[in-house]
Amino acid sequence: MKTALWLLSLVAIVLLGGVAYCWSNPSGHTALEPYLGFGFFGPVFAIGLAARVITRGRWLSARVTEVIGFVGMAFILFVTKLGILNQYETWIGAGMPNRHPHSEGLLTGFLIGGLGGAFVVAYLVTPKAPPQR
Repeated sequence: MKTALWLLSLVAIVLLGGVAYCWSNPSGHTALEPYLGFGFFGPVFAIGLAARVITRGRWLSARVTEVIGFVGMAFILFVTKLGILNQYETWIGAGMPNRHPHSEGLLTGFLIGGLGGAFVVAYLVTPKAPPQR
């Protein structure tokens, strides 16, 4: 099960791909609906949360999977609410606004604070096994 959770946590590559797409797309709009990502990251979060509860938080892989799912969902809200990336129809309905002027800095801050900080917290919060006698 630990291996399966580590493999599931590889969806962080999808999250990093989303960040890269936001950096490379200066228009601020896309053909895809960003909120569809909840159908992807939501189950990852739920599986990680269930695994953490089952293992009583002892497995780092369960924590990391939970964190990646949560950060993925937060990223979707982050980019849509700050006007970094929206679906084309939503962007048209909002009057075709320019992309947020500080998008690159916000995305960098999200990577450092959101991903980096969350992984550090996941590692520090995971209880260590008691020493064997």
